[in-house]
Amino acid sequence: MARRPKSPAAFLRIPVSTELQLESIEKSLLVCGDAREALAMLPSASVQTVITSPPYWSLRDYRTENQVGCTESLEEYVESLAAVFDQLRRVLRDDGTVWLNVGDAYTSGNRRTRAPDRKNRVREMSVRPPTPGGLKPKDLIGIPWRIAFALQDAGWWLRSEVLWIKPNAHPESVRDRPTKAHETVFLLRRPRIISTTRKRFADRTADASARPGKFRRNRRRRTAPGRDIRR
Repeated sequence: MARRPKSPAAFLRIPVSTELQLESIEKSLLVCGDAREALAMLPSASVQTVITSPPYWSLRDYRTENQVGCTESLEEYVESLAAVFDQLRRVLRDDGTVWLNVGDAYTSGNRRTRAPDRKNRVREMSVRPPTPGGLKPKDLIGIPWRIAFALQDAGWWLRSEVLWIKPNAHPESVRDRPTKAHETVFLLRRPRIISTTRKRFADRTADASARPGKFRRNRRRRTAPGRDIRR
């Protein structure tokens, strides 16, 4: 029995390279490596949809150099993500959108370690950042919204907030608050480029609002079949 020929791969897999610059994307592409370096390889305006969930702040220590999420300060974490979005803006098309999933966290009360968990061993951390300035022990930090506001300041449009509800959320050993059973997903898009025609129309509309007498249209009120009365 003859063997069936192997079908071509559905995607192209390449490693991150600082020397490789792609001129175009002809098929599905899987770039393995740091997203900050991978974005530099992609051509401008080549991506329509981005779905991303970056590492959460102070929740994991991946024990790698230049990792995201294990910084000493919350401001440094937010700035690092905003810098990645600066690169993302270049590769995103004008009609492109970004779906950003970010989890929240509570302050540690200045505890600098996290004990191992028998059910979730990756939660163990030998280093934890201190409590951010202005916050108190057990405060909900509000990390997703801090990132969203930073991206707004950078020019991104925050279009929607979507709640990812988890019916079977992992129980938490706390007695003074409910178990957190959702995460936040933001829909963002880059600023639109207003066409010349739309700009002229907007300018004319603004001019008409400033001088209503000149651009006022005749309106008709129908009172009977076949008869119109101007007013």
